[in-house]
Amino acid sequence: MSVYIEFQTIHPFFNDPFVAGMEWDFPFLPRIGESVNPWIWIKAQEIKMSALESYLTEEGKKSLEKNSGDLEDWLYEVGIEGSYVKDIAYYRNVSHAPKKGNGDFYIIIYLGDPYER
Repeated sequence: MSVYIEFQTIHPFFNDPFVAGMEWDFPFLPRIGESVNPWIWIKAQEIKMSALESYLTEEGKKSLEKNSGDLEDWLYEVGIEGSYVKDIAYYRNVSHAPKKGNGDFYIIIYLGDPYER
C-alpha cells in the first residue's frame, strides 16, 4: 500500500516552501525530528528549472548560478540543509477539493533546517 506524500521544504533560497510530491511505498513514515534524504523526493519526479524559478529568492538564484546549473546537485545540497522533519499533517481527500494521490488521505511533511525555529 502506498500513500501520497507532499514534501514542503522550507529554506532561505525559496520564497515559499518548495513542494515535491510522490507516492510513498516504504513500510514506514519519517517522524518529527528525523531526517529525510533529499534524493527520495528529487528522484521521485522530474523537477524542471522552469517550475523551480518561481520559488527562488535572489539569493537562491545566485546560489544556483554558482553551481554551474546542475539542478539535481543543487537541490541535493539545499535538501540536505533542510532535511529535518519539522512537522507532519494528515489530510483526508474530500470530494470538493482536488484529489492528491490515489488513496483516501494524503500527508504533508514539512522539512527545514534543524537549527532554525
